[in-house]
Amino acid sequence: MLADEATSALDPEAERTLYERLRALTEQAGGALLSIAHRASVAQFHRRRWQLVAQGDAAPARYRIESSPVS
Repeated sequence: MLADEATSALDPEAERTLYERLRALTEQAGGALLSIAHRASVAQFHRRRWQLVAQGDAAPARYRIESSPVS
């Protein structure tokens, strides 16, 4: 399942409820949840954090993907 800014307009309680339900649904189906978000509060619902990191100032831009567990 892909959730792109799924909670950007929600209050914290509704955000938590939505992510709990999404996680339950994907675990029940044996799938995965990929969530794209800019709000730091969403990190608590993630197991891993992936981010694009710019490599140098050259054009065209080059990026690498970094992955780390969410603590």
